[in-house]
Amino acid sequence: MMDPVYSQPRSRSSSQGSSSGQSVILNTPRDPSPEEKTRHKEREEFLSDGSPLQVPRLPEIGYELPYDDLHPSELGRQRQVPPHRSLPAPTYEVVSNPILPDGAPCLVVRFKRATRVFWAEFFGTAILALFGTAANCQVALSNSNLVTSSPAGTYLSVAFGWALAVMLGVFVSAGISGGHINPAVTLSLAIFRRFPWYKVPVYWLAQISGAVAGSGLTYLNYSSALNLFEGGHGVRNIEKTGGLFFTNPLPYASNYLCFYNEVLMTAILMIFVVAVGDQGNTSPPKNMGPFVIFWVVLGLASTLGMQTSFALNPARDLGPRIVTWLAGYGSAVWSVRSNYWFSVAILGPGFGAIVGCFIYDFFIATEKVTDCALHQPRDIGALMKKFRDITPIKDPEQTNLTKFVRQRPSRLEFPTGRRAPAAMNEDSVTGSARTTSHRYTNLTRG
Repeated sequence: MMDPVYSQPRSRSSSQGSSSGQSVILNTPRDPSPEEKTRHKEREEFLSDGSPLQVPRLPEIGYELPYDDLHPSELGRQRQVPPHRSLPAPTYEVVSNPILPDGAPCLVVRFKRATRVFWAEFFGTAILALFGTAANCQVALSNSNLVTSSPAGTYLSVAFGWALAVMLGVFVSAGISGGHINPAVTLSLAIFRRFPWYKVPVYWLAQISGAVAGSGLTYLNYSSALNLFEGGHGVRNIEKTGGLFFTNPLPYASNYLCFYNEVLMTAILMIFVVAVGDQGNTSPPKNMGPFVIFWVVLGLASTLGMQTSFALNPARDLGPRIVTWLAGYGSAVWSVRSNYWFSVAILGPGFGAIVGCFIYDFFIATEKVTDCALHQPRDIGALMKKFRDITPIKDPEQTNLTKFVRQRPSRLEFPTGRRAPAAMNEDSVTGSARTTSHRYTNLTRG
C-alpha cells in the first residue's frame, strides 16, 4: 500500500494542460528522514489498532495533529477518527458491600447490619465511662503523696473529663444509633418522640454493658495506684476509692436532696438534648451538636454537681458499681446510703429526663419537630375516643338517645313539632335529655 503522505511526485501530460508536451511536477516534497518515517508509522499504527489502550478518549469529530510532529506538507491537515475506533473512557464500579457469588451478603456484613446499633451504643457508653472514671482516678490518686508527689488536676479537671467523655461518646454513636448513651434519654425519647419501644431494652443493655466495659478498663489501668492508695494489694474500701467509680454524695446531703439535685440537672440536660435537634429553633450546624452537649455537661458539673457527683446517667453509676462489686468491694456497694444507687442514681435521672423533655415539647418545641407526640392531635383524639368507649354510661335512655343523635342528628324533633337545628351538637342534646328524657320516649324506643 502506497504511503498516503509521502507519495512520489505525480506528472501530468501535455494533453492535460501542458503546451510543451513535457511532464509538469505538481508536488515535489523532500524525502522524509528515518526518524520522521518511524514517527509516522507509529502514529498510523495507533490510529488503526483496535486494542483497548489506556489513553484518554478522543473526540469523534477529529483532532489536530501537533505541528511540531508534522511534515511541512501536512500543516493544517485534519485527521478524522472513525466512531467505531474511538477509545472508550475507563469506568470504575464502586461496590458498597462485599457480596458473595450467590448474591447474599457475607457473614461479616450480615453481622454488622444486625448489631450495628447495639455496638454503637456500647462503644459510645464505654468511652463515656472510660474517660469519666479515669478523670476521677487521676485527680484523686495524684493528689495523694502515697502515689505521687505531683498533683495532676483539680475538680475542674474532673468536670472537663466528664464533659469530654460525653462529647466523644456522642460523636462515636450519633450517626448510627442517635448517640443516646444514656438510658434516661432513651426512655424520654420513647415517651415523647416516638422512639420504638421494642428498641428500648436493646439500648439499655448496650449502654449498661458499655459502662461496665469502660469502667473496667479504667480499673485495670489504675489498679496499682489503687493498691498504693489503699495501703495494700487487693485492699478496697468504699469510703476511700469507691467514689472514684460510682457516684458518692456528700455526707450532709440526704437522699431526698440528692434526688431533687439529679432531677434538676438531668431535666436541664434533656432540654438541651431535644433543643439541639429542633430545626425550627436555633439548632447548631450539622455535627456540632456534641459540642453543645459538651458545654452543657461542663456547666452542670461546675455549678450543680458537687453534692451528688452529677450522675445524669443511670448507666454511668450502675456500670462502674457492677465493676467495683466484682473487683472486691463487696455487696456493700448496693446497700450504701439506703440503696442510693437505685433511689437516686437511677430514678433521679430517669424522672428528670422525662420532665425536661415534657417541658421543652409542651412550651418550646416548634412544628418542625415532626416526631413530637404532643404535636399529634390524631393520637390525642384516638386516646380520648378509647377513654370514651370504655367509660360506662348508666342511663340506658341516654345511651339510646346518643346513638340516635349520632346517626341522624338532623331528624330529631322537638315536642312542639320544631326540628332541631343541624348545628346542635351531641352534648347539648344529651344534656337536656338528662332532665327531660321521659318526653322523648317515642324517639328512644327505636
